[in-house]
Amino acid sequence: RGPSRSVSLHGTAMPSRKFLTDWMCVMNENGGAYHWLDVTRIAEELADAHPDCDPAAITFPALTTLVRALPGFEERAGHPCNERILEAIQLGWIEESAE
Repeated sequence: RGPSRSVSLHGTAMPSRKFLTDWMCVMNENGGAYHWLDVTRIAEELADAHPDCDPAAITFPALTTLVRALPGFEERAGHPCNERILEAIQLGWIEESAE
């Protein structure tokens, strides 16, 4: 028998946290929806979508617009965008562009 995919909460079967985490990772790796906290995926998508763009020269408002326009990107309640996230995306995009 393989690992359990569910736990019981008050008699109701619920997916385990590990199963959900693994599933979310597979979805993001395989082109599923992604959000502001998926900074590596966003950086990769930006590098692919805008190969001639200098990510170091992009302002945060422009970066926000570019990210929101990416296919598969979805904003999620409780995961708002902030300056730290934008900075991480920009640094990741710079690293992706350097490869």
